[in-house]
Amino acid sequence: MRPSTFFRALALLALIPLALHDAHAQNDDATLAKRVQALERAGRFAEAVPLYEEWQRLSPNQAPIIRGHARALSAIGAHQRVITLLDAWLKKRRDSPAALLLGDAYHALEDDNKAVASWRLAIDKASAASYGPVADRCRVAGLRQQAIRILREGQKAHGGESISGLYSWELAALYLEEGDYRPSFEMFIANIEQVPQRLPVVAGRLEIVCRTQGTKALQTLQALSSERPLFVAQLIASCALAAGDPESGLTALDGLAGQDVEHFFQYAARAEAMGYAETAARAYALFAERRPDSPYRYQALSRQAALTAREDSDTALELYRRLARDFSDRPETLQTLVGIARLQLEQNGDIEEAIRSLQSVIDSPRRGEWTPQALVLLAESSLRLGDFNRSERALDALEKLGPNAYEARYRRAELFYFRGNFAVAETLLVELSTTNPGHHLANDVFDLLLLCEDHSKSPGLATLGRAQLLERQGKSKKAREQWIWLEENAEPALAERSLLTRARLREQEGHIAQALSLYERQASRFPDGEYIVSAQLHRAGLYERRGNRQQALKTYETTLLQHPGDALIPEIRLRIQRLRRLHESD
Repeated sequence: MRPSTFFRALALLALIPLALHDAHAQNDDATLAKRVQALERAGRFAEAVPLYEEWQRLSPNQAPIIRGHARALSAIGAHQRVITLLDAWLKKRRDSPAALLLGDAYHALEDDNKAVASWRLAIDKASAASYGPVADRCRVAGLRQQAIRILREGQKAHGGESISGLYSWELAALYLEEGDYRPSFEMFIANIEQVPQRLPVVAGRLEIVCRTQGTKALQTLQALSSERPLFVAQLIASCALAAGDPESGLTALDGLAGQDVEHFFQYAARAEAMGYAETAARAYALFAERRPDSPYRYQALSRQAALTAREDSDTALELYRRLARDFSDRPETLQTLVGIARLQLEQNGDIEEAIRSLQSVIDSPRRGEWTPQALVLLAESSLRLGDFNRSERALDALEKLGPNAYEARYRRAELFYFRGNFAVAETLLVELSTTNPGHHLANDVFDLLLLCEDHSKSPGLATLGRAQLLERQGKSKKAREQWIWLEENAEPALAERSLLTRARLREQEGHIAQALSLYERQASRFPDGEYIVSAQLHRAGLYERRGNRQQALKTYETTLLQHPGDALIPEIRLRIQRLRRLHESD
């Protein structure tokens, strides 16, 4: 063998172990990586730590390994070991992710000064994006002023100090959390002007604040000026509703130019949903007034009328008449006329006018859900006038509509009852009692049926019917003679029933003192009567309405002890439990 060949062979032999070592190291790296990943996915970080240590010895100075090691130590709460590991690592090189992990460790050990100093090591002044993660760490740690300072530094370093520039969205959120509303709102509004789709997001954030700091937030918003006043007005409107000051929101929208009138309708709908009926009615009115050509004008006026009717029936009636006049070609107008009639009947007691409104609906060739409503009201109006024949004709027409037959037959049974023809009334009621027990009038059917069955042969039943009819017709003074006769002369069961009926009528009318007096008289005169538990239940309810919880609770408990087997006892038990919980929380 020639010398040169010999030496080449020796060189090759020397390289073989080195190559085998490198291959072995690569296999160990891959194996360790797989084992560590499997342990971390299983949440077994304590077992991963020694593998990271072995991995570091095998492959030193590898940033991903160092960071993974630090995260595993952090997961098991070994924060001091994280500090030792990363301090040594960061002395020799720049590593932003490692700096963030080091700051996390100091924060976990409640050393926020060193935490902030470590997080700041992650900032690369040449990179605008590097300030954000550091500020996020500070914000999450509750160090909002530090976060604001860092983002301001980022703005200054990269020329983005305007209210709509770099990090302005993040700064707006931080200022909001700090309660520093003016810079927050200025930045949010500037961002909305650039990206209008952000308006609902900002409004949602401000509403949360306004639920507790509404006055301060509203005053700040109202003091702001903007090139886009619409955005400011919309934010004020949202905040005003959240702060319980709906009028401020309406005032803000009222100051807008004519092209933004649609916002009145939206605001009205929100105010109505939140229970601000008066403000909602005014907002609907402003919309209808300023957008007479809008396809939503009818809905606005209709809602305004419905909301106004709660407090001012005369104004509501005028609004309904306006609807009927301005929208005579629309089917909804017939529903409006029904609303007018209901107000005329129930609020104003103007029965003749109610009948005229209803007759317009019934005579119309258009048919819809308003038709049976009109027939029911016409039958009731006629009954109150004592015109039983017209009432019966309305019920005949109602029955022919099919789905309304049950109600028509029940109302007809009532007519026979009021006329004193109890046998026919009972026959109709028996038929109804077996047809649709789930109907909303089923309880009324059974109640009247039991009354007729129990007392049809009693002369007092006709007197009770007359008393109830007079009450229905709004003639309580004339009914008083019938009630007195029943209480003094009817057999005990009917006398007790008449007291209960009269008391419930007074309760429905809002005459609480009179109702209480009647319930107490019934309880005193008929302590073991058939309706004593019902009377006591209503009596205790009235004590509650008057704020006398102690007396209410005493009445419930006494009734429970004296009549434990009555069908109403489960309801009484629930009321007792509720009052006891209220008493404990006071």
